[in-house]
Amino acid sequence: FCGKEFDISLFKELLRQAKDCGMETVSFSGGDIFCRSDALELIECTLSMGMNPNIPTKYPLSKAQIKQLSGMGLSSIQISIDALNPDIIDNLIAFRPGYGNEILQTIDNLGDAGIRVRTNSVLTPYNINDAINLARYLARLTHVFKCNFTCYGRSLYCHDDSLFCSPEDIIKFEDDFNK
Repeated sequence: FCGKEFDISLFKELLRQAKDCGMETVSFSGGDIFCRSDALELIECTLSMGMNPNIPTKYPLSKAQIKQLSGMGLSSIQISIDALNPDIIDNLIAFRPGYGNEILQTIDNLGDAGIRVRTNSVLTPYNINDAINLARYLARLTHVFKCNFTCYGRSLYCHDDSLFCSPEDIIKFEDDFNK
């Protein structure tokens, strides 16, 4: 597609073909779906075809967006969150000041709307010491059904050796997590 976003009519045709081939799940990847102005329409098309959308996001969703997602029948979503402390989140993501509080509120609001949440957290030296606090917090939320913690790894697109956790930090995290 040469960097251009496909339009909704092409998406609907691809969905129809995938459904005809027996596919049941549509994974949205290659960028955050909620950065698109037609994100909710793409999700609604997927759900209306009787297919399951797999949606990972770092995007803080508004109550109105969450209400719309719930109304169209979305049952679960993945939220990427790397710490519990909003200041650490803001420093790691740096979308804008206040992002950390917004993404934490998004997780709470999703639960209020009946949407189940799975989380993905990437551990670096900047957040590994707060990761246990995040795990404890998420474990108390009944709508969070799966949490994934992964150590930072080498990337083809953007890489920084300073983001690797030390073996000692990993061992400490694993010990604390297992407790």
